[in-house]
Amino acid sequence: MSHYRIESLLSARQFVHPQVVGDRLYFISDLSGRLSLYVMDVRGSVPVPLLPPDIALPNPHHLGGAVAFQVLPELGQILLMLDHDGDENYQPMFLPIDGGIPQPVFGERFAGQQVFCAFCDAERLLALFTVDPRNSPIYTTLRANLATRETVDLGSSMYSNAPAGRNADMTTVVLADQYTFGDTALYLWREGEGERRLLFGKPIDQRAPGEHVPPNGVGIAYPLEQGVFCTSALFDDSYGLAYFRFDDPGAVQPVAISGLAHSGAGELVGMTHRIDNRYTVEYNIDGSSWAYEGLFDEASRSFAVQRVLVGQGELSGGVLESLDYDERSGRYSFAFSTATSPAQLYVLEPDGALQRVTNERLLGIPPTALSRGEDYPYTSHDGLRISARLYLPAAELGFEGPRPVIFYVHGGPQSQERPDFTWFSMPLIQFFTLNGFAVW
Repeated sequence: MSHYRIESLLSARQFVHPQVVGDRLYFISDLSGRLSLYVMDVRGSVPVPLLPPDIALPNPHHLGGAVAFQVLPELGQILLMLDHDGDENYQPMFLPIDGGIPQPVFGERFAGQQVFCAFCDAERLLALFTVDPRNSPIYTTLRANLATRETVDLGSSMYSNAPAGRNADMTTVVLADQYTFGDTALYLWREGEGERRLLFGKPIDQRAPGEHVPPNGVGIAYPLEQGVFCTSALFDDSYGLAYFRFDDPGAVQPVAISGLAHSGAGELVGMTHRIDNRYTVEYNIDGSSWAYEGLFDEASRSFAVQRVLVGQGELSGGVLESLDYDERSGRYSFAFSTATSPAQLYVLEPDGALQRVTNERLLGIPPTALSRGEDYPYTSHDGLRISARLYLPAAELGFEGPRPVIFYVHGGPQSQERPDFTWFSMPLIQFFTLNGFAVW
């Protein structure tokens, strides 16, 4: 047996969800033993807590891509989505930008209800919230002016009515009703035009009994000048970019992507508008994250990658926890972990200079004793290629000969085990390899 203890593998603290604002870096960490909000100098310094020690933040992973917090320099506040002791009734709260006691943004208006913030614009002080009342199946989406606290009703539905995308000033919003995974109908709300109207897809209440409507996989959908730029599985089961015009939403067209640098198998997992016609797209390729910055040309229906953000060099063979863009400075901040490294915080400058801000490590275990893992896909009985990773004991541990293999079946059909030290299973996998087992 290895002399390395499981406690060493559990010693790493979480550093996730960074957001750079000016010369400060805000982030979520469990430095105090529970998830809380901190700030430090963007070049690195002693983290300063912003919340009282009795308040625990929800794990951003469980928010499904919704806003966990947003720094609002113009208001001197931080918008914080906070529940009470894990009840998941998330409430929008304002926290002074230098820390303090969070207060409800809308008083008791949403008490006992679950509120998700899909988008928040720190420059225009606008946010989109979806409210689950908890005592009714009807979801309502609101646009809120965070300076005046005024809200505008964007419609309601029992199928979530979730914001899928919006234009820059949030006067046009695409809302999605989802019936089952990949079966979506899109609605368009425009300021001054009254209620939302059907834009794309066939609503479930308009379907004949037993009618089969093929899933479209449309998820993210940004309204542009002439049409909608979206993600979809219509042309590829591994998802891709697509576009349709407002005046002909049935004629969905694939968007050609140029400049991708990865190989292997995987899928497109995210697309985010940054500024003007600049977007980032993220892929999961055999479990590892790749992220690109590129430009979308609406006239030619094409997306041209300008640079690789994550997937090469130091930022390869791991998982991107979050990726944030600061519009004022053009800098990206993100958290990235691998099978051998806890999540680290990074800042990427517009000129490509990369700064690693943290140096979190495991206590008493050198990185060379850990297994990075390798792509080890297999072919299923029906000929389908299945992504998988094989973790072998590190060479320096001195194990010789064939190793006993542990088959670690986890995830699926819509997720998979990934080289991510922020996830609960990676310390377990490493504990097995430290003791001479291979894990597949």
